Amino acid sequence: MERIRKGLHLTRMSWDVLRRDGSLLLLPLLSGVAAIAVIAATFFGLFWDEARALIDVAATVRDAMGPLEWVVFALVSYVLSYIAIFFNVALMCAADERMNGGDPTVASALRAASDHARRIAPWAAVSVVVQSIIRAIEERGGIVGQIIGTVIGVGWALATYLILPVLIFEGVSVREAFTRSKDCLLYTSPSPRD
Repeated sequence: MERIRKGLHLTRMSWDVLRRDGSLLLLPLLSGVAAIAVIAATFFGLFWDEARALIDVAATVRDAMGPLEWVVFALVSYVLSYIAIFFNVALMCAADERMNGGDPTVASALRAASDHARRIAPWAAVSVVVQSIIRAIEERGGIVGQIIGTVIGVGWALATYLILPVLIFEGVSVREAFTRSKDCLLYTSPSPRD
């Protein structure tokens, strides 16, 4: 039970960091702007004809996509995932800096996230694969698939919440971060005796 209390305390401290350092709320905004820029550059700048064709046949987009479009889609999905994770890591680093007595800024948070760029890259790939599987389950499974996809999605969000800090702050591999996070969750889960 002590680890759960400690985890809740750290969560409250993180929210306090955001309340105290309102400028750090700029990080999610920057993430959104970067994501929009990637989408715009890819689909409306580089591939205008293909983008327009895909928009025209949105209902059958998967049937209309050839190998090149799938490669572009996969790369864009990866870049968007990387952007989202990068800015989440920046926010985590800012909270960590504040909890260690520092005075974080957007610039210091972005620098800290940049220091972890090599750790973010494999996690972004794992994230894209898992999210693609969840999306496939939701799209192909009818109402049951949507329910199962939602449950798996919530589990994935929880896993990400636990794994990302371990991956970044402990400097371990993705596999080791999974293992440590799983062990932490199992160890901190209340038993019937609690």
